[in-house]
Amino acid sequence: MTDSTELHQPLRRDAARNRELIVAAARDLFAESGLDVPYDDIGRRAGVGVATVYRRFPQRDDLIVTLFDQRVADLAKRGDEALEMEDAWTGLRSFVEKVMTAQAGDRGFAQVLTRSALYGRRVETCAGQLHPRLAALVERAHQAGVIRPDIGTADFEMLMTMLISMVHPNTGLWRRYAAVFFDGITTDLVPRERLPADQPTEADLRQLVLRWAH
Repeated sequence: MTDSTELHQPLRRDAARNRELIVAAARDLFAESGLDVPYDDIGRRAGVGVATVYRRFPQRDDLIVTLFDQRVADLAKRGDEALEMEDAWTGLRSFVEKVMTAQAGDRGFAQVLTRSALYGRRVETCAGQLHPRLAALVERAHQAGVIRPDIGTADFEMLMTMLISMVHPNTGLWRRYAAVFFDGITTDLVPRERLPADQPTEADLRQLVLRWAH
């Protein structure tokens, strides 16, 4: 007589593998196109049928929350790594840039952050994970004397919010203006660097104006 556990174990392994494929496909597609990507597209990218996608994630929000939580956990890990860096300014800047890169390069992640009516609790959880790490990095930079004493954690959070909301992620302009901000808040202990990316063209400005108007 065959053990029923043996009969079901391969199915569980297949189901787990399919779930991983679906999550990986959704991560890429949400990052590229946002949260409204059809399940058909996710199934094709994952190499499974759309029925399998619905079976694993009957509610789209379950898939969205899964990916959001993974992103936040990764950023929290990056914050911990930044705190272990020997140079206080390098740690602070690297963490701020990683958070901004996540928002600029992952359209789905950015959308969750701006849909507080739907995902307010998840956004609060994100802040609860990232704010203490950012605050610790800012405090360490103050102790090292590498940033102005009148700059606080909220200034960095405001910077990230403004740049990502105002500058279209695909232009890369946020890196340029983040560098301007960094130069403005650091002390003479931090050497100035050449600004990354070129200044915006007239076409860039028109695109930004149209986006703001929309």
